[in-house]
Amino acid sequence: DIIIGVHDLIVHDYGPGRVIASAHAEVPSDVDIMEIHDVIDNVEKEIMKRFNTIICIHMDPIVVDDEEVERYRQMVAQVLNEYNSEYSFHDFRMIKGPTHTNLIFDLIVPFSDTDFKKISEEIKSLFKKQDDTIELVMTLEHPFV
Repeated sequence: DIIIGVHDLIVHDYGPGRVIASAHAEVPSDVDIMEIHDVIDNVEKEIMKRFNTIICIHMDPIVVDDEEVERYRQMVAQVLNEYNSEYSFHDFRMIKGPTHTNLIFDLIVPFSDTDFKKISEEIKSLFKKQDDTIELVMTLEHPFV
């Protein structure tokens, strides 16, 4: 119940009985780290038991239950959907400063979209039209699957 979302799943199959995977698990930033560690350990063990796969899960803490963060997250979702409904994002974080607000996230684009510089510039321009104090810190990537 603690894991909110999973992304960046990578599976390496080296033949029967030799599957190794890694993934990122988004977890609430306000939960005790020992509790989160225990949950992730149990998930790793369950995956090994069910699928005979060694997995290493990286923890990505995200802020939940914060109205301002949620408002910006919804803004990002709306702008990206209007730009290209095939795009998705994860690892959303916000850092508010006295002169600007950094919105940090990974942007997933289809394999057919290869001009990351152009995409980044166009999306940043759309945000500047909405609020010129927003600074986007995006990591553009293609899906792992």
